[in-house]
Amino acid sequence: MATRMQQRRGTAAQWTAANPILASGEIGFETDTNQFKMGDGTSTWTALSYFKNLEDLGGSLDDYVPLTVLGEPEGVATLDSSGYIPVSQLANIINGAPQALDTLNEIASAIDTVNAAVSTHENTHLNIHGVADMTALATNAQVSSDIESGINTHNSDTTGVHGIADTAALATTTSVLDAIGTHSSDTTDVHGIADTSLLATQADVETHRTDTTNVHGIEDTANIVMQADLTSHANETLNVHGIANTADLATESYADGAVSDHNLVTTSVHGIADTSALATSTDVSNAVDAHNTDTTSVHGIADTAELETQTGAQAKADNAQSAAEATAAGLYATIISPTMSGSATVENITVTGNLTVQGTTTTVDATNLEVTDSLIYLSAEQFDTDALDIGIFGAYGDVQSGHFHTGIVRDASDGKWKLISAGPEPVSNVIDFSGVTYDTLKLGGVEFSDGTQTKQGVASLTPIVEKTASYTLSSLTERDTLIEVNSSSATTITIPANSAVAYPVGTSIDILQTSTGQVTIAGAGGVTVNATPGLKLRTQWSSATLFKRAENVWVVMGDLTA
Repeated sequence: MATRMQQRRGTAAQWTAANPILASGEIGFETDTNQFKMGDGTSTWTALSYFKNLEDLGGSLDDYVPLTVLGEPEGVATLDSSGYIPVSQLANIINGAPQALDTLNEIASAIDTVNAAVSTHENTHLNIHGVADMTALATNAQVSSDIESGINTHNSDTTGVHGIADTAALATTTSVLDAIGTHSSDTTDVHGIADTSLLATQADVETHRTDTTNVHGIEDTANIVMQADLTSHANETLNVHGIANTADLATESYADGAVSDHNLVTTSVHGIADTSALATSTDVSNAVDAHNTDTTSVHGIADTAELETQTGAQAKADNAQSAAEATAAGLYATIISPTMSGSATVENITVTGNLTVQGTTTTVDATNLEVTDSLIYLSAEQFDTDALDIGIFGAYGDVQSGHFHTGIVRDASDGKWKLISAGPEPVSNVIDFSGVTYDTLKLGGVEFSDGTQTKQGVASLTPIVEKTASYTLSSLTERDTLIEVNSSSATTITIPANSAVAYPVGTSIDILQTSTGQVTIAGAGGVTVNATPGLKLRTQWSSATLFKRAENVWVVMGDLTA
């Protein structure tokens, strides 16, 4: 019994609207277009292509390339996304090429370089191959044109042609024959002859006609140019119009070949004996580097290592001066209770009594200033006024940033101590605070004078610690931190007894639940933990703060639940 198979079917619009995913090998038929698609189990209807047979595609199998021969030997090259043959399938074109020309880019670059050299050579017209100016040479077309023009001019000339003063005076054959006819019939007063009948016969006249010299004023009629002579002139190649041999003139194709050959020549080229002896930029750079490392026989200096730098020379001069001053100091006589005025210089001085220095500025030029006294008393005579700024000031800077001052100073205008930098130089013990920068002061702690507020190393940024399971607080460093609990299971954060970890009263620690596992806060034995409505964080991303109120008493505040 025959089996009938009925496929899924519908109009093209119905299929597009439903846009189903056909199972692998399942057929969907369009009843209005008679086309069908075959599913692959993953693509929607609109993403599938219609099934086509060879007749629908047109032509025959000979019109198509089998996939098995694409990119294969004896096959057909593939194309990349830009429609070009991949370089990997062109490797045989450059196999065996010199290293400098083993890629298509290098070959193309070399061709461009040669073309540029040929173009430059073609555009150069002075002193080329022994010719002073190539523009003075004429092409074959120009020579032919000049010859044709010369012949035309020559044909139209009537005066001074081949020794003939005026060719217009020459007689044509007809005129000569007519003249001869007339002349022949004349018998009286011909050529000074009263009666020619008395002269020669017709044979004599015939002889006259064959004469070529001294005929009717023409010295030699053989010198008269015939048309054939002009044609012969056009075929001449030697000594024509000042050109020794027109066959030596180069054609364009010959010149191109000569330029190509010329580019391969390395000796006696444009005045250079050997172009291979020319240095490249790399050669010059290497030579300069080698020169810079030389220390002997450099610019007339036998050994540059013996030269002294400016700094070294100054140091040696200072050392020599110090030695001389020390020697001179040893020659000074000891003076008891001396009195000095003006300026004096001594090497070492010890004052056993009181030293009073008067003047506007006291300058101490020393590497280190050591003071035995434990206190430095500043502004000692400011008894009944508060007009002077008091502090310690120093200078700093460099060539690029400039000269600045820094220090810790009490501002007399408001009575506040200030740590500043980038300030100007003090004038008359007064500092201009208008343009200064306030510096950061790093301290281990600050105790307030009222005795109730103590700042104990709280970080400016809250540290974050992650826990993934239940945890008991264990370190003083956990003060003022955020503990993130990341667990999908319920966890407990336990507060230890003061005997285990002595957190100071006033300590606070934040707890954040970052996952779905609920966090419970509990106290260890002997620890009381107060909260409302309960000690559990309500849900994910809820937070609470643990605050120590007494030795073993804590309170929890935040997003809590019972």
